[in-house]
Amino acid sequence: MDLARLFGLFAAELAVDHWLPDPWYYICPMDFAWAVDIIRRAAVECKEREIRRPKLYESLDFLEQQLDEKSIWLVRRYRRELRWDRRDNRQKEELREILRATTRGIQFACVKVIVRRLNELAIHFRENMPSIDNLRLQLAMVRRPVPR
Repeated sequence: MDLARLFGLFAAELAVDHWLPDPWYYICPMDFAWAVDIIRRAAVECKEREIRRPKLYESLDFLEQQLDEKSIWLVRRYRRELRWDRRDNRQKEELREILRATTRGIQFACVKVIVRRLNELAIHFRENMPSIDNLRLQLAMVRRPVPR
């Protein structure tokens, strides 16, 4: 019995040390890529399941803070469309099309902000290389199209 318990504890320690991601994987701050990915998935899945979840609202809050004044209306429109319940299939399809179009506009606004930040960081390229790489990866994620 004691040998089995020791072996079980050893196996559990091995699993935690080698197969679980680091804590930063779970506690990473919101960025453009993650926020746009969340709203993109919500726009696609709104017909199948409930999409009003805390992470969706967190991503909308992040985008509302980061986008410029001319683009905030897109985030507010997305948030406004989440307010009412859609009962039948036609209303859910309308919601899906509105969210897809709004998500596309939010993507363009995010690309504009990321490119502006990249241009600002490119002035001192060598010092800002890690930030530039991070923004470049976010830009690649944000540019992915919204599936039908």
